[in-house]
Amino acid sequence: MNNVFFLRFRHLLDWLYLRFRRLLGWTQGGFAKRGFWFQIHWVVGAALGVVIAIVGVTGAALSFRGEITNLLNRDVVYVEPNGGEPLALDELLTKASAALPNSRIGSISLFSDPTRTARLSVSDANSTNMRARGRTQYVNPYTAEVAPYKSMKGEAFFSTMFSLHRWMGDSTRTWGKQLVAAATVALIVLSLSGLYMYLPFMKHSFRKSLKVDFRQKGRIFLYRLHSAFGVWTLIFVLFMSFSGLWWSYGWYRDGLIWLSGVDPASMQRGAPPPPTQAQGAAGTGAPMADRGSRGAAEGANRANSGEAIYRGMAKAYDLFRETVERDYTSVTIQAPQGGSIYSISYSPLNPAHSRASNQLQVDVEKNEVVKHVKYDDKTLGEKFISSIFPLHSGDFFGVTGLILFCVSSLVMALFAITGYMLYYERFIRNRKKKARWRIARS
Repeated sequence: MNNVFFLRFRHLLDWLYLRFRRLLGWTQGGFAKRGFWFQIHWVVGAALGVVIAIVGVTGAALSFRGEITNLLNRDVVYVEPNGGEPLALDELLTKASAALPNSRIGSISLFSDPTRTARLSVSDANSTNMRARGRTQYVNPYTAEVAPYKSMKGEAFFSTMFSLHRWMGDSTRTWGKQLVAAATVALIVLSLSGLYMYLPFMKHSFRKSLKVDFRQKGRIFLYRLHSAFGVWTLIFVLFMSFSGLWWSYGWYRDGLIWLSGVDPASMQRGAPPPPTQAQGAAGTGAPMADRGSRGAAEGANRANSGEAIYRGMAKAYDLFRETVERDYTSVTIQAPQGGSIYSISYSPLNPAHSRASNQLQVDVEKNEVVKHVKYDDKTLGEKFISSIFPLHSGDFFGVTGLILFCVSSLVMALFAITGYMLYYERFIRNRKKKARWRIARS
């Protein structure tokens, strides 16, 4: 067994050495020679084809993550209105908070769809950071009934798909991230080199080059399947690849931000300072007689702080509705770290894509809108930067774009499979030629 292993390993080294020698030989003839790009295509595809296939399949699985998750969890995500009116927001938050002891509500998301439940972001009550990322709870906006916290159906599957797609399942997010980044660059090289090598056939017969004859067999069928599907999905694969590099390399991300003319400081979400005692986030600075009375007072102050924040969120929601009226599909109200300014993010009717949200800041004490930033009013560069993920997923082009990008992601696995099959067929054919040559010489 060991002898077979070492023999195969030696054959692999010999193959890599031969490819490298041929690559050096072709470079002497110029980079425009198709033989050079053929060697590049083979070596890069053989080295990273499996990774590209995994990234493609997992990307396709994530294309409709939100829609599938909502469908699998209809009992949690949707509710029967029964002709009733939603509770006032402060009442809804107070009742929901009472049903969630030792917890603090950091934000609430509401929907214009009357069948959707409200979504809460809940964290530990002892946390001083009102914006700390916590668990998600769903509450009936008509009865304030909080659904028991549980893992959403399908969420474990999609979390695994996401981990494989971004980091190859690497929990450290180091080598896996670099491997995915290398595969993304390789996909660009493979796409462009494949197109360059296929150009002569496309010039000779363009229509025929885009068709696959399923009556054909063997190498010619694999080649046409590999090449024709590559041409059909080329533009989508390049969109996914160039946008995917945003999460792979910091220099690439910084370069796009610089080209777009967006202020880099505005891209950083700095954590605001923790609230002071005067702001009521963790109690007052009044002296306490003993530890027990101090704990009781802090608990009361946290409760009062929570009620005050919930009233503020209700006022912020009223100001939002006065400003926007009914021109929205969803709205998220964020509890402040301190003070009276509340941040609101909402999705307008018929948005350009899922990330085309508008931002609002309101001062509940002065009862006024402090800032209102609309996606449509942003510069072209700002729109581009905020559209990186929709461009990557295809959501930028609507449902049709999502479907096309999903199919193109699946085709990446087809590229890898047919590529390896073509190599294997070529390897067997060359072995037979060498065997016949040796027989002829003997």
